[in-house]
Amino acid sequence: YITKDELELAMKDYGMGDEATIKEIIAEVDTDN
Repeated sequence: YITKDELELAMKDYGMGDEATIKEIIAEVDTDN
């Protein structure tokens, strides 16, 4: 299990969308727990 911070960093590193997109995905993942 990784933290939201790690996930955000990884996505930025891999260029998977801008910050808004990343936060959206993280919010979705967070509710899926």
